[in-house]
Amino acid sequence: MDRVLDFLSSADSAGELHPRLAELRSQETLPRVLLADGQEAWLVTRNEDVRTVLSDRSFTRDVMGERARQAGQAPGGARSVNMDGRPHHELRALVSKAFTVRRIEAMTPRIQAWTDELIDAMEETGPPADLVARLAVPLPALAICELLGFPVEDRHVLSGWCERITRLGAGGPDPRAWRELSAYIARRVPVERAALRGGLAPEASILTRLVHAHDSEDALSMEELLSLTVVVLAGGLETTQTAIGAGIVRLFRNPDQLDKVRADPDLVVPAVEEILRCQPVIDVNRVQVATRAVRLGGQEIRAGIWCRCPSTRPTATRRSSPTANTATSRESRTRISRSATARTTAWGRPWHGSNSRRPSRRCCGVCRTCGRPYRWRASAGGAGT
Repeated sequence: MDRVLDFLSSADSAGELHPRLAELRSQETLPRVLLADGQEAWLVTRNEDVRTVLSDRSFTRDVMGERARQAGQAPGGARSVNMDGRPHHELRALVSKAFTVRRIEAMTPRIQAWTDELIDAMEETGPPADLVARLAVPLPALAICELLGFPVEDRHVLSGWCERITRLGAGGPDPRAWRELSAYIARRVPVERAALRGGLAPEASILTRLVHAHDSEDALSMEELLSLTVVVLAGGLETTQTAIGAGIVRLFRNPDQLDKVRADPDLVVPAVEEILRCQPVIDVNRVQVATRAVRLGGQEIRAGIWCRCPSTRPTATRRSSPTANTATSRESRTRISRSATARTTAWGRPWHGSNSRRPSRRCCGVCRTCGRPYRWRASAGGAGT
C-alpha cells in the first residue's frame, strides 16, 4: 500500500487549499491520509469523485451504523442526523421550520444591528482589532442563540463548549464538552416546556419545537433531543464563524474582488457563494464510509472503507496533464462573478446539507454589507481594521 499521508487540513495553510492537493489530484489513484482520530481514509479530491461520494447511495455518513451492518449486527440506539433515509429526514423535519426563508428574513434587521454594534465597539477601541474575536465569533453566537432559544448572555460558554466539541489535532474532540453542553440543554428543557403552556407559536425556537415534539408528539427521545440540539448549535457556530473570518481574509487577499463588492451591493450574494465555493468552512464530519464495493478514481473501495472529501469545490481535472496545475489554479481563484452553476460542496451531501446554511449565508452577507466596508483594512496578519 502506498505511503499514508497526514491529513491535509486547511488550517495548515492559513485557510487556503493545501498546496499538496494539486499534486495529489494529478495522481492516477486516490491517496491515503491519516485522520485526526488515527483512522485511515482515502482522500477524494476530484470533482466527479467527490460528487459521487456525497450523493451516491454507495456511501453514507452513518459510520457507526455501517460498522454494525458490516459485522452482521442490526444498528441500534438513538437516531442521528448522520443516518440516511427516513431517520435523517424525520429529525431534519423537526428543526427545518425554524430555518425558513421567512424566519431568516425576519432576523435580518437584528443581524444587521448586531453587526453594527460589534463594529462600533471595534472602532471605539481603535486599531488593531481582531475581526475573528470581535466579529466572526460573536455574531453567529448571537444569531444561533436566538434561533435555539438560549439566553444571549450564555453565548460565551456555549461557544467554548462547541470549540472543544469540534476541536482537531492533539486529543481531538473533548467528550466532556459534549456531556457538559447536553447537561446545559437538559436544564433548559423545563423552561421551554413552560413556554408551551399556551401552545406552539409559529415563531417558537428550535428547542421549544423539539420539546413539543418530545412531549406532545412522541416524535423523538430525550437522547435524540439533546443530541440534535448539540449538532445544530456546534455545526452552526463552527461553519458560520469560519465562513465569516476566512471569507473576509479572502476578500482582503483579493482586493480587486473586494472593490467590486464595495462598489455594487448586488454582488454580495454571489460573493458569499464564491467564498463558500473556494473557502474551507469545516474540517470535521466530512468522512463517508462505503456501503458496498465501488470503484472510485481508478481505485477499488471495499465496503466499510472510509473516504474523506475536501471542504471546498474540488477541481474537475481528472489526471496528470500539461494543464493540470493551470486548471487547479483557475478553479481556486476567487471570482465573485463566477456562474452560479459552480456550486459549493461546503454543506455536504444533498440530503445532509446543514439546516444552518440560510442563517450562515445571511450572517456572511450582512458582514459584507455593514454599510462601512471602507473602514476595514487588512493588517500584516491578514485581518484587522
